[in-house]
Amino acid sequence: MRLDDLIQMPWSWLGPTEVPVDEGGPCYELRIAELPDFFVAGETREEVYAEAPEALRSFLLSYLERNEVPPLPGGWERPAWRVWIRTSESPTAEPRLAETTANPRWVKLSTQAV
Repeated sequence: MRLDDLIQMPWSWLGPTEVPVDEGGPCYELRIAELPDFFVAGETREEVYAEAPEALRSFLLSYLERNEVPPLPGGWERPAWRVWIRTSESPTAEPRLAETTANPRWVKLSTQAV
């Protein structure tokens, strides 16, 4: 699974919510339900929103660098296998990536050349 594919999944964002702190002003926290170890914290909601995309990218990349797939949103499964398919007789046609999960009779073809 590619990093860009993971980032675009329908994650369940929680927050930002205000969390109590011992000293200073308020602190806000943003989490993703499917990724219990992921969170972004900041002094304002705007700061949390601004940092969230890069934080998610880094968090998901850490899984991919270990050849792992993070917990995915409901209904999504880790592909069981991948295969390259040439969708044209032309030798210059770009191959497409096909993935399947539990049922090998159904294959999801990527619409992007890889």
